Amino acid sequence: MNRRVLEILSFSLDNIVREVNFFNDVSKKWGLDIEKWDEREGTRNYLAEMARISTWGSLEDGVLFLWAMEKVYLDAWSFAKSVERAPANDIFDEQRTTSQALDEFISNWTSEGFMAFVKKLEDLTNDLFQGKEGTEAWRRAEMIWERVIELEVGFWPNANEVVTRS
Repeated sequence: MNRRVLEILSFSLDNIVREVNFFNDVSKKWGLDIEKWDEREGTRNYLAEMARISTWGSLEDGVLFLWAMEKVYLDAWSFAKSVERAPANDIFDEQRTTSQALDEFISNWTSEGFMAFVKKLEDLTNDLFQGKEGTEAWRRAEMIWERVIELEVGFWPNANEVVTRS
């Protein structure tokens, strides 16, 4: 079990670097100015919860938090993939650029590799919590899951929300 935890956490840390580079590469490719975005309250809340779990939670709590976050991310991007959008030639240039960048984000976070990663996290989480139903660890797990859902709702901007610096 310890080896599985180490492998998944090592992969996750390496993947953070890959994802930062991916965001930078896609934004550069499509001319998106990602530096103009203000940090939203939802982002600050997420970061604060990550710090809280990593400081006060157990290893199991941290793995569960990571799985919940990645599972909801997969679900969100899978939903985005399922939504029918206007063909690229039917929209304005700025929207076309955003749409093409969005296609790359959707492909990345609905890929077989990402789905396999989320499944490995799910399996590890299930194994870590197996037999703990009704315990304090189980109650914490339920609270962590509910908190991640709450954080996700606050994380994504609402339509027409101004989130850039003037």
